[in-house]
This record gives sequence, structure tokens and C-alpha cells, in this order.
Amino acid sequence: MSREVFSAYGAARARRPRWRWPLAGVCVVGAALAWVVRMDERRFTVVTAHGVRQLTPEMSSTEVKALFGAPIGSEVFEGRPCLRFGMPSLGGRSFSVYVTCFQDDKLAKSFERRFTSTVITGEGG
Repeated sequence: MSREVFSAYGAARARRPRWRWPLAGVCVVGAALAWVVRMDERRFTVVTAHGVRQLTPEMSSTEVKALFGAPIGSEVFEGRPCLRFGMPSLGGRSFSVYVTCFQDDKLAKSFERRFTSTVITGEGG
């Protein structure tokens, strides 16, 4: 009878597999890395006049995107496909958008467009 009462202390306990915690750690690190990469895709870069001076003739559109990040828009100017870079802002009175135009996927022209910032309300201004 005493053997039944104390049998829990005498029996060998089943061991849990040791791979659970390392596997959980790998999953957490993988998820964090995926999140960082995803955030990097949505990142906006600050395009400045200094950055525009880094452009060189004959750069490809891929090289320009690598320098400035994702374009905020596109247009056609003088029959050439163009990409717009910059960040519209209501913080100041105006902001710049830089336009890069390509001929046969080589940089043909780049210029700055200035826009004024105006808040429009439903009450007539």
C-alpha cells in the first residue's frame, strides 16, 4: 500500500524534447526578420536637392529607384516615361517633387517641381 502512495517519486519522469525552445526561438527571429524586410519595403526616403545631384546621365530606372526608394508616382513628359520622387507635405508652405525621365531605360532628364501646400476645408477655405 505504501508503494502506491509514493510511486510518483520513484518512477522516471517523461522528458520533454529539447528542440522546442530552439525551434520557438528560430520562429521568433524569422518573424522579426520578415517584419523588418516588410517595413523596409514601405519605407519612404527623403529626396533632397543633394540627392538629385547624385544622379548621373545614363543611370537606369533601377539605379534611380535604388538611390531614391519607391517612386510616389509616374507621368509622361515630352513623350518619355518619368518617375516622381519626394514626399508631399502640409507642414510647410511648399514642397518639392523631383521628376526623372528615361529614354530606353536610361536617365535622360531630371527636374524639380515645386508645389504649394494648401488646406482646403468644406467651409469654403
